[in-house]
Amino acid sequence: MNPWIEHVRAYAKEHNISYGCAITEAKASYAKKEKVGKTLNQEKITLLKYRDQIKALMRKREVPQLRLNDDRYTESEKRKAEKDIKAINEKISKLQARGRAQRAKVQSMEAKNK
Repeated sequence: MNPWIEHVRAYAKEHNISYGCAITEAKASYAKKEKVGKTLNQEKITLLKYRDQIKALMRKREVPQLRLNDDRYTESEKRKAEKDIKAINEKISKLQARGRAQRAKVQSMEAKNK
């Protein structure tokens, strides 16, 4: 919930006044909390971006894999395809590691908010 609303509700309860009256009176005692880092939603968006990048790389990996299995390509073309697949797999591994770290960060932020 919004920190301001929580403050107003607590102020109204503490001073035994209505929520409407507390809105104007609670201004003086409210100290706005500074945001540190990204918000939870921004972190979730970053997590989704990692997922999308991994999917795109997996699609990109399909072409060299087809070259490997096709007899029409020369050995040098197949070796190049193997190198391409290896490079793409390394990128995917790095993104997956970042995604796991990001997922852990989002989960810890969600746990703090509960």
